[in-house]
Amino acid sequence: MKRIEIAMLLSLLLLLCACGGPATQEEKSAAKNGQDYTTVLTLPDSVTSESLAMLELPNRVQERWRSEDGSIRLVLETMPSNTDVIHTEDTETVKIGDGEGTLYRYAGETIDYPSLDAGAVKGMYKPEPGDLVLEWETDGVYCRLFGNLSREELTETAASLRVEEN
Repeated sequence: MKRIEIAMLLSLLLLLCACGGPATQEEKSAAKNGQDYTTVLTLPDSVTSESLAMLELPNRVQERWRSEDGSIRLVLETMPSNTDVIHTEDTETVKIGDGEGTLYRYAGETIDYPSLDAGAVKGMYKPEPGDLVLEWETDGVYCRLFGNLSREELTETAASLRVEEN
């Protein structure tokens, strides 16, 4: 092997070894959104912090948690602003801590993601028909939380979200 190939392999090995264990509920999930980080302090009992999976897209981060058997999932999507286009009928304003958000049940409507290319859209987590979706803005970050959970679980999780400047 050439020295460059060995150096690249060693760098990759060091990077893999530097990765820590599973995220806990109290830890930063390491979701980077521009210059800000989000931390979810409280997850519903139905999902595990060990199941955290992240997806970083241009101007957007998605974090997904699941139950041990995979039947329940929760996705948090954070971005500087909402550029997605979805036409929903029955929305409801709900209280999130000291603020408010919009709650609706996703019924399979088409969602247009004009700020993302087709490859990014294909690989991202999307709501599934029947999911509850909660959207709100906090500390300059637009948030979307969705999954097959109850209204109370979504609003409690949303209220626990903290945004910290990098």
